[in-house]
Order: sequence, then structure tokens, then C-alpha cells
Amino acid sequence: MIAIPLVAEAFAETHRAKVLGFMMTGGGFGNLFAAYIYDWVGPYGWRYVFFAGVIPALLLAFIRRGMVEPERFAAVKARRQTLKATREHSEEDREFLRLVPVQLFNRKIRFQTLVGVLYALGTLLAVWTSQAWLPTIQNLLLEKQGITGNAAIPYVSFGMKLWGIGGIIGYIAFGFIADVIGRRPTIFFYSVGTLVLGLYLFLGVSTYDPYPVLLLVYGFFVIGIFSGHAIYISELFPTHVRSTGVAFCNGFGRIFTSFGPLVAGLLVVQLGGLTNATAIMTCFAVLSVIAVILGRETRDEDLPP
Repeated sequence: MIAIPLVAEAFAETHRAKVLGFMMTGGGFGNLFAAYIYDWVGPYGWRYVFFAGVIPALLLAFIRRGMVEPERFAAVKARRQTLKATREHSEEDREFLRLVPVQLFNRKIRFQTLVGVLYALGTLLAVWTSQAWLPTIQNLLLEKQGITGNAAIPYVSFGMKLWGIGGIIGYIAFGFIADVIGRRPTIFFYSVGTLVLGLYLFLGVSTYDPYPVLLLVYGFFVIGIFSGHAIYISELFPTHVRSTGVAFCNGFGRIFTSFGPLVAGLLVVQLGGLTNATAIMTCFAVLSVIAVILGRETRDEDLPP
């Protein structure tokens, strides 16, 4: 999440949405790499697949060594230091120096915080069950065709690769589309696409054959919409609270999804199976639609200082 305001501020005046869309492809490539890792390591057991996740964390330790702070954040830091060195502060200065998380709920910003939370909550809840259960759903469909065990791994891996590729295309396309028609219409388009494709995928398909193509298109919408987290949410907040605002909106949604493993079994039982549960969770994309109806359009605005 820290990378979002970092890139937004570094490219504040030049192709911000497009650059952020490209940056967010990391999520799609993550899904793609995970599918390849599952293909290679999966036969040895799921624990080895999880151990491979340590590699990106180690890579970050080297990447951050050459990073510099954007000018906008440097200006905010300098202002804070100047104000702390003086005794006389205006009401605006006192608000500026308040604890940053508290500022997310002041009169000027709290509505933007609500919009960001609704948007993030809708996208995260819609994608969570897909991310967790798509491999299992594919395995169940393959079992109907007599493909089980290690023989099913290449099929599942291929499906998840296509899902990730669709997400990469969706991430990139989001920035270009958002610059043409606006942020809110783009989020609406991706949310409706998530709903239509998701409900058809989980409720209207009973065989594996159409799954690979559908996963490619579904990934475009359900994964690609996360470019809006970088583009739209970062544009809702001024520089001095941008990192906290983006992290809070995303973190609030992840608090809910973190309980997923605890309630997954209950959801499946109560909602009548994996596909029904996943379809119902996909409907939370409606929250993102509500968010952009309430929120303001930011396409033609300068990034708030």
C-alpha cells in the first residue's frame, strides 16, 4: 500500500492513472507466478508452495535501498518540522499536526474515507472467495470428468494462469479507460463486469470446458478493478494523509476478509456449496458501485497537495 501514494505523488502531473495501472500489475503477475509455482512445486505439497512466498519479501529489502521520497511528501515533512518548531499555530495548522489517523475523520475528509472504505470493502469481499476457492472449484469440476489428483494440477494451474493474465490486462486497461471516461464510470464498469461474469461462472457453468476462457475475462474485471485502489482512492486524500488513507481503506476491508479461513466452512455449509457461496460473496461488488455513486469524480482534478 505504501507504493501507491509513492508512485501517485512521483507522477502526480504526468500520466498518473496509467503509471499506477502498470504498477498494480504486480498483483496480476503475483497470481501468474503463484500458478507457475503451484505447477512446479504443488506435487511436493502445499507447504512448499507457501514457502516460496518468502522470496518477494527478500527482494523488497534490496529495492528500497535506492528509493527517494517524492517532492510532495518532502514538502509535507518540512512543513511539519517548521510548525513543531513554532508556538503560534492557526486552527488549520493545529489540524495539520493532529494524529494522522484521526484526521481521516475530520469534517473535510471523513466522507472521502467512507467512500474509500466502501469501495475497498466491495472489491476485497468480491475477490476473496474467488482467490481462495477457484482452485478447489476447478478440481471439483475436473473430478466429474474423471481427472483427479496430480493429473488435475496442470488444468488448475492453466486456469489460474489465465485468471492472472486477465488481471494483468485489466490492471493496465483501467488506467487508460479511467483517463478517457473518468474514474467513477470505470469502477462501475469493472464492478458490473465482476458481477455478471462471477455469477455466470459460479452459477451458470457445470463443466470445466468453458472455465479457462471465462477465467481470463473474469480476471480482467475482478482483479483489474484493484487499479482503482491506487488511482481513485489515492486521489481522494491530500498528501499529508494519503498513505494513511489508502492503507486504512484497504486495511478495513482486509480485516473482514482475514476472518475468511475461520468462517469458510460455515459459509459453504450455510450457502449450499462452494459455487453458491462464491457467487453470493461476488455480489458484494455492489458496495463498490454504491461507493462511486456517492463519491466525486477526480479525473480532471489535480492530485490534492
